[in-house]
Amino acid sequence: MSLIIKNLNDLRNQYSLLFCDVWGCVHNGIEAFKSADLALTAFRKSGGIVVLLTNAPRPAKAVKRQLDKIGLSDDSYDHIVTAGDAALEFIKKNNLGKKIYHIGPAKDKSFFDTLFSTSGTYGFSLTPLQKADFIVCTGLFNDQTETPENYRSIFTRAKAQKLSMICTNPDVFVDFGEKRLFCAGALALSYKEIGGQVYSFGKPFDEIYNFARKLLRENNVLINDTEILCIGDGINTDIKGANNQKIHSLFIANGLEKENLINQDGFLDESKLEKFLKEKSEKPDFVIENLK
Repeated sequence: MSLIIKNLNDLRNQYSLLFCDVWGCVHNGIEAFKSADLALTAFRKSGGIVVLLTNAPRPAKAVKRQLDKIGLSDDSYDHIVTAGDAALEFIKKNNLGKKIYHIGPAKDKSFFDTLFSTSGTYGFSLTPLQKADFIVCTGLFNDQTETPENYRSIFTRAKAQKLSMICTNPDVFVDFGEKRLFCAGALALSYKEIGGQVYSFGKPFDEIYNFARKLLRENNVLINDTEILCIGDGINTDIKGANNQKIHSLFIANGLEKENLINQDGFLDESKLEKFLKEKSEKPDFVIENLK
């Protein structure tokens, strides 16, 4: 079974760079986790590098504003790489058309602000579904009240128009405080189920890791993959992505899978963990209760 560790510092001598997930690992959408903040800050102070690798659909600058707002310290990380960044690069490099139908909340406006300001004279614009060349899905219009079922008619029309979907966040759901909310990945799965073409960006897909490596090279950081540790609470995103990249991983038990792995007293149940991992095709190298 994967090795259970007590503290991130237990692995400090083995790795010099972290690809660390954000939501569920360093915050819950409402407030930053102090223990995670301190652990990442200590890793950096000892000479390590921390890249926050997130499936957030917005560009890094917008994510930083969110992290500042919820209280994550600047000392805890060096760089931010988002699924939104990887998707933006793909859209600008591929001829999908100019007219975009956006599925997602108004808070993701920064994605399109960045696209429109960095695409030169290509002339992207937002448009109603019937006039669109492709779809960009950053999430649900209202993730507090909606489910993928609310999008059946939209997807039926989009499929009839043969529209491709760019999914800027492959997460299926996320925990906002104590409430579980659907993400763009859930809509992407629904569109795929009826035969729609979907391009997904973020973990576990290659593009976000390639984007991160490119950013590191641009900052003169040259590190072998054997020196990288991926941290996350998503078996099918963080851990699968690490395995695909042949990078070691640390799984956060008290995250998306807390109902399956954490006892009522708030501690990791090792027998539940063993059963859980036996049933999963993706295995982490290490497991920790919370990032600390």
